[in-house]
This record gives sequence, structure tokens and C-alpha cells, in this order.
Amino acid sequence: MNRIERYLLNEAKKLGKGKLWLGIVASAFLGIVMLLVDGAKSNKAWPEEQELDIATGSVTQIQEQRKDVLFNLSNSPYTFQYMPLYGRKRQAIEDALRQPNGVITVRFQLDTSINELGIQRKYQTVLALSNGQQEVLSYADSQATFASDRNLLPWLVGLALFGLVVFAYQLRLLNRNGTR
Repeated sequence: MNRIERYLLNEAKKLGKGKLWLGIVASAFLGIVMLLVDGAKSNKAWPEEQELDIATGSVTQIQEQRKDVLFNLSNSPYTFQYMPLYGRKRQAIEDALRQPNGVITVRFQLDTSINELGIQRKYQTVLALSNGQQEVLSYADSQATFASDRNLLPWLVGLALFGLVVFAYQLRLLNRNGTR
């Protein structure tokens, strides 16, 4: 028996046979409640199209990062952030931003919130973007992508809960037998 297995065995013995399953059930219940609360909040968190702010101007700066594209517009004090999570059209967005003399229109939800560390949010998330009359990223595309990604959450939580049950079963076997 290696060191990790001995540690797990000792921890399982400390918990006691009945308390281990009680803890697992309580954790699973808490996870499901958190999932339901998060799901209820996330549906309300997506802004209505009428609530979006609009910024228009020419691009003054583009910063390509590993996953996101940050840019500034001439007539706006904000730095905008395009995340592929909301549309998966990174190349089309970059091409539109790089066109010379292009007038970019961005639709976004103004967020000036302050995080737990007391730092104000730096970037405004792009939910729709057009270059002149050409729509590059629509609000509907962003919303559909966000919704499809949110639909994966219950599956991921279910997989995590299944893993938790398997882990608990292994601990119970270790506790009962004292070996693997």
C-alpha cells in the first residue's frame, strides 16, 4: 500500500463508516441546489437586446490575447473584449477590426462592477458587432452560443457527482477492508 492509499485509509477511518455516506449525500444535495440556483440566476443574467448599450467609432487599438481580442474605439472610453465563448467568430471579428477606415458598432452590456478584490471591471464584453452595414457577430448568435454552453453544465455536474460517489465507494472499501 503506497503513502497516498494509507493517507486515504486513515482519513476514511477518521470519518467513520456512517458519517462518510452522510457527508457524500450532503455534498451531492448541496451541489444540486447550487446548480439550480446558478441556473436560475444565469437565465436572468443575460441582457435583453433592448438593454444593450451601443458604441460606434473607428478602431484605435487592437490587442490580441491568447483567447480574447481587446480593442478600443475612437468615440468610446471603454476597452472592449471579444470572447470566443460568445459567438466563436474570432477570425471574422479580427478581420472586421483591421479593415482600414471601418466604422465599428459594438453592442454591449455596460458593466462597471467591482470584484471581490476591489478592482473595477476593465473590459466591456462584446455581444454584437458590425462593420458599417455588415453584421459580423449578431446578438442572437451570442445568446445561442451562451445558452448551448450553459446546457453542458448539468452534464458536467452529473459527471462530478458520479465521480464523488465512486470516490466515496472506494473510501468505504478501504475503510472496511483496511487494504485495497
